[in-house]
Amino acid sequence: MKNLIKNWVLLVILLSLFTYFVFALTSVSVVSPTISQNVSGNLLLNSTTDLGAVNTTFYWYDASSGLLTYNITLVNDTVDDTVFNTTIDTSLVITDGIYNVTVNATNLTGSTVSNTTITGVTVDNTAPTVTLV
Repeated sequence: MKNLIKNWVLLVILLSLFTYFVFALTSVSVVSPTISQNVSGNLLLNSTTDLGAVNTTFYWYDASSGLLTYNITLVNDTVDDTVFNTTIDTSLVITDGIYNVTVNATNLTGSTVSNTTITGVTVDNTAPTVTLV
């Protein structure tokens, strides 16, 4: 009987640990872009998570219409990776305008944490015109 109780206690402990490591993802933070940042050309997309993320996705929404205009998913390249980053060329993938960027992180079970939105990111890839008088 004591062995049965010990086995059940061990099973509960193991299930608790498994649940912690699989469901532990609770937040995603964005390092870049930043609120009200003006960008053109190459832009570093950088986010960090607390634990257990398999990917993060950057969603670019037009600030005036609310329409999704671009998204990119960054995949975890190591088991314990908590930093996700890549560089995009805004002149190739995003038209000029003001955007709100939402970043989601997904854990091993497919559960998504979406708690970070960066507002007012201005993309301006149009070169200025100069008139000499």
